[in-house]
Amino acid sequence: MAADAPTLQVLLVGAADAGMRQGLDRLGQRRQVDVREVALVDVEAATEGWTPDILLADLHADGTAGLDALRQWRLRMPDADAVVVRHPDSTLRSGDWLKAGAFAVVACPVEADEVAEELERAAERVRLRLENRQLRRQLD
Repeated sequence: MAADAPTLQVLLVGAADAGMRQGLDRLGQRRQVDVREVALVDVEAATEGWTPDILLADLHADGTAGLDALRQWRLRMPDADAVVVRHPDSTLRSGDWLKAGAFAVVACPVEADEVAEELERAAERVRLRLENRQLRRQLD
C-alpha cells in the first residue's frame, strides 16, 4: 500500500453485490480507501461537505432514472469519476452510461478483478487531475 498516496474517497451507491465488495477490498489492499455506502435517494445528503473521488454505482433503475441521477452527480461533482454496473436485463447500453458521464461500465454479474481494475484506473485519473492542478498553480 502506498503510504504517501492520499486516501481515496469512494461513494458506493445502490445494492452492492459480492463482486463489488470484493473489488473494493482488493483496491483497499493496494491503497487507503474510505468507502461510504448510501442508497440512490441519499446521495445528495451523503455528499454535503464531502466529495468522493469515485462513485461506484449499481443503478439498476427502469427507464432513465439512473441516467438522470448520474448526470446530476456529474454536475454536482465534476471531478468525481463514476464506475457504473450494467445489468444484462437493462434496456440501457454501456454507451448510454458513458454518454451520461460514466468513466467506466462494468457488466453484471460483477467480477471483483474487473471492479478493482476500473477503480484503480479511476483512482489514477483522480491523481493525475490533482497533480495537474498543483502544477498549474505553481505556474501562475
